[in-house]
Amino acid sequence: MKREYIHPNFDPQKTLKQEIGDALAERARMFGRTYEEYTKDFGTFAPGLVKDINSRRVGVAKHNTSEFFIYLQAHIFGGEVMSSKERLWGGFNPDISYEDDERIVHTEVKAISKKNGAPMVTCFQFRNYCEDFIRLAVNGQSNCGVDYAFYRYGGNKNEKLYNYDLNGLVKRLSESVNELHIVPLNVLIPLLAAHESKGFNHENSYTSRDIEYYWEPFGGNFTRISKNPETMEEFFKDFESRGISREVLCLEGLKREEFESSDNIFCRRYKVKPFRVIRYSNEDLSEWAQSFAENYYKIFEAMELDADSFDKIVKKHINPLGDVPF
Repeated sequence: MKREYIHPNFDPQKTLKQEIGDALAERARMFGRTYEEYTKDFGTFAPGLVKDINSRRVGVAKHNTSEFFIYLQAHIFGGEVMSSKERLWGGFNPDISYEDDERIVHTEVKAISKKNGAPMVTCFQFRNYCEDFIRLAVNGQSNCGVDYAFYRYGGNKNEKLYNYDLNGLVKRLSESVNELHIVPLNVLIPLLAAHESKGFNHENSYTSRDIEYYWEPFGGNFTRISKNPETMEEFFKDFESRGISREVLCLEGLKREEFESSDNIFCRRYKVKPFRVIRYSNEDLSEWAQSFAENYYKIFEAMELDADSFDKIVKKHINPLGDVPF
């Protein structure tokens, strides 16, 4: 079978030893000294150097890990990878957008270390997806969808991926993808509703929002869903108890499939080990899109989100007359 390669937009990534060596070499040049002369006089320790380097290395490793899984997702399921500078409208920036004559699907990709457990799904990002979902539906493009792709990788030990150089990171990720869960919004919503929203300091985020609220679905729930498909029914029934019927979520037309990824995918020189894929999808995309557009207010209330503020967003940016046309 012919090899197929993914080509993520990686940032340069080095080990701590390499980073310190580069930083000391730069300082030596600043003082007009050779590396040997500088380290002989001042040694290899500089206050704050390791802390600053480590902070940057963590950010680079997170970016590169995200890039790996986004490009892997696009390779398997198609679609265009959107750069951080590309905006479909307003502040909406999905990881992958797929569009043809029949449908439009936006995908958010989350990578989860098996040891560390839980993905972070921010309320702000979730609202952006919901707003775009309704915008498409009420403007005649109801054959649309939003998917979240949750990749689980690694083993039972804590993965400190920032300790690797770029080749080491690619090698480690390629050999340690465990499984992928793909869920559309009508499956994600009951899954998120089972967990309380939380707040955390987000001062260093590019979003510039000081406090970000998020859900953090337990990693163990993905394990339960993998072992027993009926586990998902528990989340559906719990959400029904909040007043949202299966009909509103269009769960009767839900399809569940399992398969293994192909064994001919490579990143750089490393083969991506085949992994299990569990995919939920809606047979009729337009049915769910229209139902969400009609019922988003009570769905948001059931999720304990501020439905009033979202309602204002919908009326301002989607339909200035203030009515959803269904």
